[in-house]
Amino acid sequence: MAKLSRSARNNHNSAVKLLNNPLLNESEVEFIFNSYHEAATHLNAESGAFFTPFNLAWDAVLELGIYGDGKGFKILDLCAGIGVLSYCIKRRYPAAEIVSVDINSDYVEVGKKLVPEAGWHCINVGDLAELRKLGHFNFVISNPPFGRVRTFRGIDSPTYKGGEAEYKAIDIAAEISNCGVFILPQ
Repeated sequence: MAKLSRSARNNHNSAVKLLNNPLLNESEVEFIFNSYHEAATHLNAESGAFFTPFNLAWDAVLELGIYGDGKGFKILDLCAGIGVLSYCIKRRYPAAEIVSVDINSDYVEVGKKLVPEAGWHCINVGDLAELRKLGHFNFVISNPPFGRVRTFRGIDSPTYKGGEAEYKAIDIAAEISNCGVFILPQ
């Protein structure tokens, strides 16, 4: 668990309290996306799990290049965390079918609350057989872990044989989708 500033800890705690509400309005959901800190309750450095900043998620969704409301498109948010990319997709393309996948069951539960329109699954990105059960996708969008992270050790991707998590995620996504948008370090 990371050491958070007092302000960040207070905001995270406020976000957690909001998650107890039966219904959330849009401003509350966006507050949670901006305030819920992935390392407040989990040791994420080893897994390379860091949430996508809200404004970056909006920009990344534009890269999908979908015209209209997204009707007829099936989109996978791979390594979804609590679902900020899924949320932005659903707001920009309300008719698109969104499927969100993350290995962390706690994040999946929070994501179900924040983006209930998405189909949520707790699946390891390296379990290609389980991912294939979800069907084929028009697009994959992802902010995968970067570098050689523990949770990606032992994951065999279809063609990439190196150890970098982001390339394994891209390789796996290529097996189940037509194209993808990935947030990667420069």
